[in-house]
Amino acid sequence: MMIFSASSNSRYLLLNNNIFMQSISFWQPIVVIGVFATTLSAALGNLIGASRILEAIARDELFGRLLHPAKWTTKRGNPIVAVLSAAFLCLLILLIGRLNAIAPLVSVLFLLAYASVNLACAGLDAASPPNFRPTFRYFNWITSILGMIGCFIMCLLIQPIYTVVAIIVLGLLVFSLYQRHLESSWGNIGQALLFHQIRKYLLLLDSRKDHVKYWRLQLLLLVANPRSSASLVQFMNSLKKGGLYVVGHAICGDPDEFVDQSDPCLNQRWYWTQYVKYLKTKAFVEITIDRSVRRAISHLIRISGLGAMRPNTVCLGFYDDKPSIDVLARIWKERKVKKFSSWPNHIHSYNSTELIINNNDTQTTNAYLSSSELLANFGSVPNQDSNSIFVNQNNTDNQFYGDHRSSRLTSQEYVSIIREILNMEVTYLFLNICFIFFLNEFYTTELSK
Repeated sequence: MMIFSASSNSRYLLLNNNIFMQSISFWQPIVVIGVFATTLSAALGNLIGASRILEAIARDELFGRLLHPAKWTTKRGNPIVAVLSAAFLCLLILLIGRLNAIAPLVSVLFLLAYASVNLACAGLDAASPPNFRPTFRYFNWITSILGMIGCFIMCLLIQPIYTVVAIIVLGLLVFSLYQRHLESSWGNIGQALLFHQIRKYLLLLDSRKDHVKYWRLQLLLLVANPRSSASLVQFMNSLKKGGLYVVGHAICGDPDEFVDQSDPCLNQRWYWTQYVKYLKTKAFVEITIDRSVRRAISHLIRISGLGAMRPNTVCLGFYDDKPSIDVLARIWKERKVKKFSSWPNHIHSYNSTELIINNNDTQTTNAYLSSSELLANFGSVPNQDSNSIFVNQNNTDNQFYGDHRSSRLTSQEYVSIIREILNMEVTYLFLNICFIFFLNEFYTTELSK
């Protein structure tokens, strides 16, 4: 129709007469009927669609309580407030009185919406999630990118100023939403893209092709009491510099006792992850549990890492009876955080290194720990905990873990662990051993000097 109209009519007529089809049609009223039908259907469709989008934004609370009234619906679930709000906004635009003046802006906004959809489809195709299955046979990320580029080109051809302003406003909105760190139910495509790329490159990484010229430290640090080892964790983070860093913790207990309960490793892993973040270190966390200390450490050494990214150095404390220093409390005080004694609901056990909180609010476990909560969750430092080296001392009064036998690392077990690491070095893992003595008594700033 467009080609035939352009071929059979003059350029002047096409530019100056918007209803030229009425004069050449076989029945003139059909053009008016078509214009009204198209206008009403498009207007009502966009009105309903915009109201549903407004309701969804309000339910997700992307802009806080500003759009809270838009969540109100009728008994049948129709968002009446969102529909009225969208209609009122459309009426304000129409009151301008010059449709040709607002047409370029509307076209630019629609094209930017289509460009965003194309970008989202390209990102989903690159991330390859299992729930993204487009029915269009010829879909590809290249077609999505071409569609996005075409939308941007059309925007610039229609009105460059409107396009630049709209892109700036859109970028500011996206940046503000990103900075708010909202808890969303639709997921983060960035994590899916990272997983896809990391998995691909991990498969390409081959440990058989390692060369001594490009050797780097990949460290497994075994920690018992996180309060007295805070400076050590930070120092080793500076030492590894670009290598793999794993903070390991072993729990001495019977795994069969937790068949009908929550896994203690999962519970502690969450708190240890917050501990690593609080110390501003780039490390992974591994937690194991076993009846035997030696087997727990053996499992910890074997499961640490993934693929070719496995620790090549095991770092453990020297066996002695020196008293420990509460370094974590010193870091906490330096960061000017209120005293953890103001949190009466937390467990403060003298010999416990558990990372469990006793809080009446169940939602606390799903939120990010504050520094005072984190400090309280590590209990207090015993006078002498160096015998434990890297083994968790279970508290018999801990209601989360039931009745456990207190287990301290003996000298025989300590030597057997070293022997097993050396046996691993001889067989296949080629592990180095690093012994720490007196280092955890220094503060991080003193070590940096």
